[in-house]
Amino acid sequence: MNDVGTKRGRAWARAVVAVAAVSLLTGCTGVSIGQAESGTPAAAQASPAPATPSGPTATVIAVTPAPGASPIPSKPSVPAGSALNMEEMDAARLAMDRFLATAWDTMEPKRLGDVSIADCLYFDKDYRTKTTAFFTVDCATPHEGEVMAIYRHPGSEYHGQCDLDGIAGPVFSEAADVMRQAGQLPTDARRDLMPTEADWETGERTSIGLLLGNNSFELLERGYFDPGHAKVYDVPDYGPAGRQIPAGGA
Repeated sequence: MNDVGTKRGRAWARAVVAVAAVSLLTGCTGVSIGQAESGTPAAAQASPAPATPSGPTATVIAVTPAPGASPIPSKPSVPAGSALNMEEMDAARLAMDRFLATAWDTMEPKRLGDVSIADCLYFDKDYRTKTTAFFTVDCATPHEGEVMAIYRHPGSEYHGQCDLDGIAGPVFSEAADVMRQAGQLPTDARRDLMPTEADWETGERTSIGLLLGNNSFELLERGYFDPGHAKVYDVPDYGPAGRQIPAGGA
């Protein structure tokens, strides 16, 4: 473990220059994919959008259900605190540390705008100030997250990560809800990554929605999304106060 810390320390200065930091958004967004108590998707219960868009159009790429694909069976839940659960968490944590120790010496970290739908990722959550860096990996190997939606923000003034989450987050929730209803979402957890102000100043305009394991140390065992089944559409950028998902997601 000391080797891991040493390698990460050496890589810190390079990471600041080589990769745009992204927020874990622990204070801006939840990571649970769920529905409101009424049974209506939470995203659809947002305040009505203005009749006339107040901003430019954003591009969204989201995974869509594969026609005729068999539903993915849900992973059986393991009671929190059980011996099996702790063993799995310890093994996953060790796998993450080993991967990242090697990655910082052999791979270039990715920017938000570098990823594509269905890319599988490892991300380093150990850096300070709630930032992280991430690497793409082979989806046939264990991984922490998988890209299920991408939001390209129009070029405009930066208003903060929480405001960006207010715009992109509901779109990501809608994409997850569609996949879940089709039986093609294997877990009930996700995380949204938004550009920092430093990212924005370098031209970064991409937010990504990630599928995660059901707990913070669970690794996904294979790729769950088909990159051939993705929908590209434009949505008006109303801003966080007026965000609403149109019927049908388009």
